[in-house]
Amino acid sequence: MSAYRLLGPATVLDGCPTGVAFLPADAGIVAAYADRRVRVMRLDGTVVASFATGRAMSGPIAVSPDGKRVVTSDTCIDLAKGKPLWTSMAPFLSVAFAPNGRGVFVGIPVGVGRVVAATGKLSRFQPQGTYWSLVTALSVSRDGRSLVAGQSNGNVVLVDLEKKKNRADEHSTLRRLNAVAFGVDVVAVAGDGPDVRLLSSTDLSIRRSLPVATPSETRPPHRSESDWNDSLAWPETRGLAWTPDLATLVTATIGPNGGVTRLQVWNADRGEERARLTFPGSIAHNGVAVSPNGGTIALAAATGVFVAEMPRIV
Repeated sequence: MSAYRLLGPATVLDGCPTGVAFLPADAGIVAAYADRRVRVMRLDGTVVASFATGRAMSGPIAVSPDGKRVVTSDTCIDLAKGKPLWTSMAPFLSVAFAPNGRGVFVGIPVGVGRVVAATGKLSRFQPQGTYWSLVTALSVSRDGRSLVAGQSNGNVVLVDLEKKKNRADEHSTLRRLNAVAFGVDVVAVAGDGPDVRLLSSTDLSIRRSLPVATPSETRPPHRSESDWNDSLAWPETRGLAWTPDLATLVTATIGPNGGVTRLQVWNADRGEERARLTFPGSIAHNGVAVSPNGGTIALAAATGVFVAEMPRIV
């Protein structure tokens, strides 16, 4: 525990954090909490601002590229003006800003929506050739041309945003997808299962698997389908975060029956685990982030927001 430092309030009474993200230029951290508030914190732990969100418990969180706006499960906050811009009547299951910051892609109960960041106007985004389940994770490529959506049924969809057309569809063997993240030429996908997949960012073919489960946690052949559907019977990877150079991937995995989170640092190109940290508790879905300088990891844990130095890569 000594490797981690608590930022902001401990959350026994306030409600646990449900998402965390860094502001640009290492200006601080924003975190969504289950008490329907978003808190802005400096890296020394000082809470500099706190905002109320809408009626939904604040789940996912995303920061615009310029750091001026934050979107949670139902609210957009203008950090420069210090007030909410708009609130959605329906909660979002996942959120991701477009690189230009003007639009936000959101996971809605059946499909993906696109929201105008300045006004909150929501339009249904339904690319051709796509069947949608609950969209639990979203990521947009840095050039803004592609979107990847992870769904509750384990499906991964790659969308060409310029043509508004489904480019590829891959049915993962993971039962639920908790996190997706664009790298250089791969998409990292994670959920309930023994590995994190690195898929091609052009056709979703499998490039590499990162074994986040220990041998004792791998599913025995005799397990029944009911065991397979039991989330406690599997390791669950809840968070993915790339370093700024997109060369290193951080995965956050909870072992079977919960309790301990493993942070593993991977050389994505070689598929090698380079370092590991253990956190004595569980974290939220999409509950890990890496700072813009690549030197700090943040966790949205059940007991608060914690930060740790990025392990030295050996």
